[in-house]
Amino acid sequence: MSPSELIAVVAIVALASMVQGISGFGFALVSMPLLSAVIGVERALAVQTILGIVANGTTAWSARTFILGPTAIRIVLASFAGMPLGWFVLEHVGARTLKFVVGCTVGAVAVLLATRFRIKATGRGVDVVSGFISGILATSTGTNGPPLVIALSARQLPAAQQRATLSTVFAMANIVVLVLLIRSGRVTPGVGGAVMAALPLQLLLWWFGNRVFAQLDQKRYDVVVIALLFASAAVAMVSAALA
Repeated sequence: MSPSELIAVVAIVALASMVQGISGFGFALVSMPLLSAVIGVERALAVQTILGIVANGTTAWSARTFILGPTAIRIVLASFAGMPLGWFVLEHVGARTLKFVVGCTVGAVAVLLATRFRIKATGRGVDVVSGFISGILATSTGTNGPPLVIALSARQLPAAQQRATLSTVFAMANIVVLVLLIRSGRVTPGVGGAVMAALPLQLLLWWFGNRVFAQLDQKRYDVVVIALLFASAAVAMVSAALA
């Protein structure tokens, strides 16, 4: 990894960590499209997964009293079932196609949320379906948040509960993805170096984002979520077009 790439990685991770501290799910949505454009999909997935454990784990721990335990468990178990399919996609689909899928997926979710779309069904079935789709996206694109945002938004949960539950699910899912990446040889010394370089600023910007979240009401939180999704989708689509 060149010095310029390393600087870009550190800056991207810092931005994503601040967003994660605010929203509880923005780390992958911000970092994966941008990192893919700089260092490629596979290395981006490795860096995002490792640092995602830090970002999501920190958020989950700080907001642990708001976690919806049964919901998180159902989603995590369903995501584990979807991960093998996502891994197959990663192995057999080109990087440009994956970037395009990321952009389309995130953009679709942004439009649905902006138009106040809500799925009518809630409960265990939605947890399982959204978790399964999230698992596929976790191991193929690294952006497993969109189906879960839709599912939890359908319940019109308070921002604190949605943020805490999402972070818990992502932290647990990322641990499994990391094991798969290590076993496949995708966690290289270059990836490790980038992680260590980005970690201090990541923690600092997460702390700042967490302070910002404390000042947000529900309406402002929803606006932040939608804006984040649209921005991430645009970056992914541009990256795919230039690949």
